[in-house]
Amino acid sequence: KLNEDFPSDQTVSELKNLDLDYIIVHKDEYDKLNSDKFMINNRLIPNGEIVLKELNSNKNLKLIIEFDDSYIYQFN
Repeated sequence: KLNEDFPSDQTVSELKNLDLDYIIVHKDEYDKLNSDKFMINNRLIPNGEIVLKELNSNKNLKLIIEFDDSYIYQFN
């Protein structure tokens, strides 16, 4: 279920409830999956820009480190 809807607010909340401290996103990997039309349960994996936009707008997360195509978010 988490893979299907990530990076929705609900999946971020579910990850937080697992007592995780960080989410690490590799933008280039999302871009590759999206360009290859990779799907999970008939849902196209979003590109990296969409994933980052969703995570940046989530009030439960704070971007703490960005390097190359990797982004590390910390739960508030």
